[in-house]
Order: sequence, then C-alpha cells, then structure tokens
Amino acid sequence: MSFERESDLSLQQEASASGHGSVNQAGRDIIIIEAASRTRTPDASVPAGQPIDQITDPYALEVHRAISVESAKGRGELPELPVYIEREHDRQLREVVQQAVGGASRFALLVGESSTGKTRACWEAVQALPSSWRLWHPLDPTPAEAALEILDGIGPRSVLWLNEAQHYLLPPGSSLGEQVAARLRALLWDSTQAPVLVLGTLWPGYWTTLTLPPTPGTPDPHAQARALVTGCNIAVPESFTYRALADLRAAGERDPRLAQAAEHAEQRRITQHLAAAPALLDRYFNASPATKAVIRVAMDARRLGHGPALPASLLKEAAPGYITDLHRDQAGTDWWEQALAYATVSLHGARGPLTRLRPTSEEDGFHESHYQLADYLEQHARTHHRFHVPPASFWEAALRTPRPDNLHALAHAAERRWRNRQAAQLYLKAADAGDATALVGLADLIRGRAFSIKIDGPPKHLPAVTDWQRDLEDSDRLFLQAAEAGVAEALIDLGALQSEVGDKEEAARTFRQAAESGDAEGLVRLANLRMSAGDEEDVERLLRQAADAGHTGAMMTLAFRRKQGGDLEEAERLYEEGTAAGDTFAMRLLVDMRQAAGDLEGAERVYLQSADAGNVGALRRAVGLREKAGDSEGAERLGQQAFEKGVTDGLLVLAELRHRAGYSRDAERLYLQTISAGDTTAMRQLADIRQAAGDLEGAERLYLQAGNAGNAYALGILAGLREQAGDLEEAEHLARQAIALGPEFGPTIPKRLLDWGVYGLEPDGRASAPWSINDLKGGA
Repeated sequence: MSFERESDLSLQQEASASGHGSVNQAGRDIIIIEAASRTRTPDASVPAGQPIDQITDPYALEVHRAISVESAKGRGELPELPVYIEREHDRQLREVVQQAVGGASRFALLVGESSTGKTRACWEAVQALPSSWRLWHPLDPTPAEAALEILDGIGPRSVLWLNEAQHYLLPPGSSLGEQVAARLRALLWDSTQAPVLVLGTLWPGYWTTLTLPPTPGTPDPHAQARALVTGCNIAVPESFTYRALADLRAAGERDPRLAQAAEHAEQRRITQHLAAAPALLDRYFNASPATKAVIRVAMDARRLGHGPALPASLLKEAAPGYITDLHRDQAGTDWWEQALAYATVSLHGARGPLTRLRPTSEEDGFHESHYQLADYLEQHARTHHRFHVPPASFWEAALRTPRPDNLHALAHAAERRWRNRQAAQLYLKAADAGDATALVGLADLIRGRAFSIKIDGPPKHLPAVTDWQRDLEDSDRLFLQAAEAGVAEALIDLGALQSEVGDKEEAARTFRQAAESGDAEGLVRLANLRMSAGDEEDVERLLRQAADAGHTGAMMTLAFRRKQGGDLEEAERLYEEGTAAGDTFAMRLLVDMRQAAGDLEGAERVYLQSADAGNVGALRRAVGLREKAGDSEGAERLGQQAFEKGVTDGLLVLAELRHRAGYSRDAERLYLQTISAGDTTAMRQLADIRQAAGDLEGAERLYLQAGNAGNAYALGILAGLREQAGDLEEAEHLARQAIALGPEFGPTIPKRLLDWGVYGLEPDGRASAPWSINDLKGGA
C-alpha cells in the first residue's frame, strides 16, 4: 500500500515515475488511481526511472518544505527552495557524484538527525548530473518491495534514490532488508550496469542498528546491510559552522527565509529552523492533553515499527489511555476533531505534527483516513520516549490495524519488551491477515516459554504448576501450520523433525519444498541427507546449486571438501568467493590458509579488502593482526583512519588488546576516544574494566551513561550491581528500563526478576497471569 501527502507531490510526475495511470484531485486529499495491476514486471525495453532533467519537483523526492515569510518589497516571488549554502558534506558528496559521472558505481549515504539537510543535499547533488542520467525513486507497493522489483532493471547512468533508507534496509517484520542490501551490493559490483549512483539518507539511530556487530554467538540480522553501508556514510552535522553561517547571512540579503533563520535559529541549527522543527516541538508541548495523546500514539507506533501511514482508528482508539481520568472528563465530545485540527495545521508553510494521507487504490481494502507523523517528532520520540512502554489502549487498538506487516512489526516490538500476551495476540492477527511467517514468531515465543518452565520450573509468583507440554504441542502445531502455508523457515524445521524420526523420504520432500520457496538452506539440508546416504555426486550438485543461490555456508562446505581432497587452489578460490559475498567465516578461513602458508601480507590484504567492501569485522581483525605482529603504530593508524570515516570498531578492538597487554593508560585513551563518538559498547567495556579495578562508582557512572544512550545490556549490569548493593527498588527500575528499550537479545536481568519473562509483563508492568494460545483465540 502506498500513500501520498496532501498537496505535496507533482502529481503527473509521480504517477509517471511509479507506473500509475490517471490522477485525480479531490479537495485537499490527493488520490492516485492505478491503471495497472499492483504487481508489475519490469519492462527491460524501458529504462527504470525518469530523465534527470524532467524531475523538477523537489517535494516529490521528499525534500522538506521550508518556512514561508513575507518577501521584502520589490523582491518579487521567492523560489520554492531557499538559496542553498554548501557545507563540508556537500563537498564530499560532490566527489562521489563526480566519480559516478566518471564511470564508477558509487553509494553515498548521508547520516544525520532529522531536518539537518540530508535530502536537500542529495537534491542539489543530482542537479550536476548530465541529462543522459535517469532517477528512480522506488516506493510502491512498499519501498523495499519496489526496490527488489526494479533493481535488475537499473541500467547505466542511473540514480537510485533511497531517501530514508531504513524503509529499504530495515523494513519491519521481514527479511526484505537483507535481500535489498544484497542486491544493491551486487548492483554496485556489476561492471555491466555501471555507472550507477545510489543516494540514501539515514538517521544515526538506524545507522547504529545496521552497523553494530552482533554479540558473539548470536545471529547477525544485518550482515548484508552492514557490508553495504559501512564506509559509504557522509556525516551531516546538526549545526552550521561559523563560516557557513557567514555565507548564510550574505545569502540572506537575497532570501529573507535565510535572514530569519540566521537571526532566530538556536545553536546555529539553521536547517531545522527552515523546516519549522522548533515550532513542531513547541506545538507538541503546548497541545491540550487529548491532542498531545494523539501525537504520542503516532510517536509510539512509529518507534515500535508501524509503517509511516498511521490509520485514524489507531490514533483515536489508543489516545484515551495516554491521559488521566480528569483530562478525559474535561475533554469535550469533539476532542478528536479538535486534536486533528490542531495537529494537522501547517506551521509557517511547513507541515504540522501530522499530515493527512489517503490510500492510492481501492485495492487497499479499507477507506479510512491515514496520517503521517513529522519525522522530527518521530526522532524526538525515539530518544526521549525510549523508556516508555505504551499503555493497554495502544495494544488493543493495534489489534485492529489492517496491514499484516504492521501487525507483525508491533508483535515483534511487544515481544522484545516482554509484553508476551500482546505479542501473541498480534502474531495471531497478522497470521489471520495473511502473514503466515507470523506463525513462526508465535511458535518461537511459545516454545521458548515451554523450555523455560521445563528447565527452571514455573514462575515463583504463580501458585499453579504450568503445563509446559501443552505449550510444546501448541508450538509444534503452529510450525506445522506455517509449513503448510509454505513458510521456508517452518519447512526447514519440519524437515529436520521428519529426519530425526527416520522419515528421510518425507524430509527430502519437505526440504525440496523449502528450496522451491526460495530458501537455499533447503538445498543444504537435502545435501546432508544425500551425504548420509553416500550419494556424493548428488551432494556436490546440491551444494553447488545452493552456493550459486548465494548460500555461503554451502560454499564453505564445498571449499572444505576441496581442501580435504588436496585441491587447495579451488578451496582458496571458494573462500575468496565467500569473502566477496560478505561471509565472515569464509574470510577467516581464507586468512588461516594465507597465514598457514606464511603469507602474512596476503592475510592482512584479505582483511583490508573485505573492510573496503564494508565488513566492519574485517577491520577489527586487520587492526588486531597488525597489533599482534608488533606494529602498534600501524595498528593505530588503521584504527584512526576507520574512526575518521565513522567506524569505531578498529579503535575499540585496539583498546581491548592494549588493555589485555597491560597498557591501561593507552587503552583508556582509546576507549575515551571511541566513547566520544557515542559508542555505547565502548562505554560498557570501560565500565567493566573500572568495575574489575574496584572503581564501582566510576563503573556505575559509565553503565548509566551507556544505558541512557540506549544500551540495554549496560542497564542490566547496573541493575545487578544495585541488587548486590541491596537497593532492590532501583534494581527493578533499571531492569524495567532495560526491557523497555526492546533489545534484540535480552539483557542480563537480576535473577529474582527473571520470572517476569515467562508469561511476560502487562502494559502497566505487572507480571502477567498464565495464558495459552487457546485462551487468546477464545477471547479474540
């Protein structure tokens, strides 16, 4: 489903760009009527996108509208966009664009807070491209799906416009982001499609999510995206330098909007002032309780993973839970209409807190209004409301959200915050709405609970013994339903179970079905079955087929077989292939081979080439290899080079190595430098060191600093320290904060509080009473 902002698009251009047919406008709402089917096959004879010289509407590419001011007498009409003031990031971006014009495929990702000028910088950059270039902005039916649909059709001299790249690389409730990242990496490497220029924008919080390596031994959900974006980022600062401010004042003589920003913007935050960002916060803070509640619902929905288009029913039905009984009594019967009137009014020509949207097609299956939250308020919420878990009214209203991807995303967010009953209800609704993958999420939740009860016993706050066997049966039944619906992950699990009980023939059929659904793991499992049957020829064929489909594990198995057979040259080639595909295990095995052959320079070259391709882990190992070889100066030089590009891992591993070697002062210097870039892992590690040294006060200070910056693990450790000190109230408070952050993998929580995680917590924080799948279905 795609939506358009009111009065915010050049309609005919957008209709042409997205493949839509006729365009009608009714009142203040823009409705685009589709002439063709929602599923489109790219026509190879028609290049993707529009000619660059035909794209004249910056708002169609999501450039922020600027504030309006009365132009001085005699100046005439002002241009749509304010006069542009070039800054350092523009110069960096211009270099990337020039390289693309010169024939090289390039990716530039502008990383900065909301309303700092990222999208406008990209708009200015493409103005310098020759008219032979084309631009494609994938949006419909969702950004990630549109990108996957068109990437094979991108030809040379194309710009791929990925504004708000999180919609492409971090779509909620699906693995599409990794598919998009892998396809983008292939596009950028493919010389037959060069030159291609990929331009994206991203907030720092999303950048951290994509680039933060997983905890050792845990799954890596963003391996492809991390490899894609690392080293391609260009930092966009929040404020103007004094030199840029002088240029702004000079340009203010021609553009009164700039003159007003130069005079009134706080802390040289010029672009935010031009986008009316301070006015947005003022409007939010000064709203009536009922209106503020509506905006808060929008904030919570977005930060918990709901898509940008927020149904009016969600905002209206959830809002009462955000205000007190007194405020509810004081709100008039027309509170909803008043809230919308206040929140949707424009601010000095720019958008208000909420912007009304409409579905683009009758195919969407419902006809209510939708609203989009101003991104500046969304970012404010992600920082200032990160420890808030929405009330019961939010989760109840969320159950009536029509789109299964939004239901799945909110279910995942609820589960990560230990709101397990709400998560299960949302997973069930998502499955009922057609998302069979939600059954797997629900089965995992129930199965985890069953094993917890089986191993540790029932929660101590519950008097009755719980039937964990029933949970296991429910889990198996859910996996079976998902497998019957063709969900590859469930098919793999089902095939494994069939193989365990000896039904090899049925297991082979199931694995083949998983492979046919697009999961190469099915081919690998099938190869394992053939291996146990001694069918070596079929094993080779299946592994090769899986490797060709991008399964690096199959590639590594083939390489190991070659190595065992004495074909070291072919083994090394396969390791190189896996390394180029971003597989860190392949990279390490290739380095091992080079080191075993005494080729230390070749080993380091593998790491550096992999780091250049975006593998942060490779950079860590390159620095470590240099340090262990005794070249401390070279190791630090490598780490500093990466640090200047926004990658802190090199210095972090160097700090770890020097601490272990006993160079405490040097290690602390490196930790502090890494911390200065906001690296919460460095904060936590330095806190660990101070704790081990007996400096509990210094350790707790750092744990709290990391926790306030969003590191759930640091808060969990701090909760444990407070428990040991006998401060049980503070320990519980910190544990609740850690859970509210919704970490991907659970933080360390004081043992006496772990019972919360069995049946979960209610929205108000109370431990949930026992519930089962049947209970939820009966109450639905």
